[in-house]
Amino acid sequence: RIQRSRHHPQNQMRILVVALAFAINVWGVDSRTDGLALTPPMGWSSWYAFGANINEIKIVEMADAIVHSGLRDAGYHYVNLDDAWMSPMRDRHGRLTGDPTRFPSGMKWLADQMHSRGLKLGLYGCPGVRTCLGFPGQFEHEYQDAETIAGWGVDWWKHDNCFQKWATVDTYSTALSNGSYPNTEATIAKFLNDQSYGLNIRGLSTQGQDANPINFQNISGLPLATPDPGQIFTGDTRGFQIQYYEAYRLFAEALQSTGRNITLSICPLIAGCDASVWNYYKPYVHLSMNQCIQHDNTDRWDSFTWHIDDNNNFPERAHAASPGYWNDLDFLMIGYKELKAWEPRQTLQEYRSQYSLFCILAAPLIFSADIRGTDPKTNAWSTEMSSILLNDEMIAVSQDPLGVQGLLTKALPSGIELYTRKLHDGSLALAALNRASANITNLLCRWSDVGILPSQTVQRVRNVWERNDVPHTRDGIEVTWLLSHDTAVFRVWLS
Repeated sequence: RIQRSRHHPQNQMRILVVALAFAINVWGVDSRTDGLALTPPMGWSSWYAFGANINEIKIVEMADAIVHSGLRDAGYHYVNLDDAWMSPMRDRHGRLTGDPTRFPSGMKWLADQMHSRGLKLGLYGCPGVRTCLGFPGQFEHEYQDAETIAGWGVDWWKHDNCFQKWATVDTYSTALSNGSYPNTEATIAKFLNDQSYGLNIRGLSTQGQDANPINFQNISGLPLATPDPGQIFTGDTRGFQIQYYEAYRLFAEALQSTGRNITLSICPLIAGCDASVWNYYKPYVHLSMNQCIQHDNTDRWDSFTWHIDDNNNFPERAHAASPGYWNDLDFLMIGYKELKAWEPRQTLQEYRSQYSLFCILAAPLIFSADIRGTDPKTNAWSTEMSSILLNDEMIAVSQDPLGVQGLLTKALPSGIELYTRKLHDGSLALAALNRASANITNLLCRWSDVGILPSQTVQRVRNVWERNDVPHTRDGIEVTWLLSHDTAVFRVWLS
């Protein structure tokens, strides 16, 4: 297939069509592949486990650990490589390749390894000229790259958001001032040389044997994006948003054209535009199977609650979720062993709360811990984490085929928040999140607070985390003890 330029008449016409779609609030034909992500995807990501320090040995070891721990059989099927899996240069035909030092057997071999274990392989890219770590992006290579990854047998593609050709260093600096991503050539080089991420720019290998530094301008073969005065985030940003949308739409269509079922996850966050405004995100629902709706999660309680608060502020997002599309709350931090000293690990109760809310809110369940060498039967850390990740009743809530995202239904003065999610058999999943710094005793979760009408009769209540049926009254269910930052989850059957 011939790679088309963005100046090709067909692509110019596509841009016009997208502009008209935005103008009349219509987004055209759904670009998603039918039958994918009918429930929120479950799996593992390399990012927080290894950063950029990834290689084929680690990935195969992780796949074996996922199988042997029972995670695969519980539904965690995706093994997703984040940034830095690829070679810093395309080959002489302009194709993407895996890094020859860290993935010497090639990406098709790796996909075959995953498939032979009953797992699926995911890879990562960006719509811009580079990825967030400076590797080749998909700009002007959309169809070529889609065919390449389909030929390898890839099952998942994460399309992040860095180095869009029409964006500027200043706009990235504004959007990413929290330090999660690099925003200038100098800081990117520093980021890549940070050994906490295991990647040395001198040779881009874990050994760092090549002492010759890479010419940064040649990492992708394209220079840094230059400012375009007509596309800076000032005043009306609609034209800018159209170009962003077009970049994601083009790659979504490229993937679809390959004929291979590839789950597409996108992260269309942009600077200068309030990333919480649903009107910005709404068009992207038609392009992907799940969409990041905020910036990266970190292993901190306040990071989790910030993501939840942002989600609660825009209930319109919940109504968009359905089989084939999910709102992505970023990675589960359960079991994460921090790469940075300033990110303290959360407590077991906080991890349980994160998992509970991800399930209630129908978010993808992608964890990012290194579980190699752990035995759930003998390792205390592993046992605690497995009690969360392998709770089949909690997973059943997450994977409920009705595909309705849960909502915050009541915030109590005590610091308790009540969330509910409708399930396919008519039952209701109810989560009581304790956001207070103190333990709560003798909490009555009233049926009237969670939308259960007086005309309805509660037949049965089951504590999902404790795996037992519990008594209830006409008024509600009493939680005798709930630790600070913990969450109780119940399944309620009605008649």
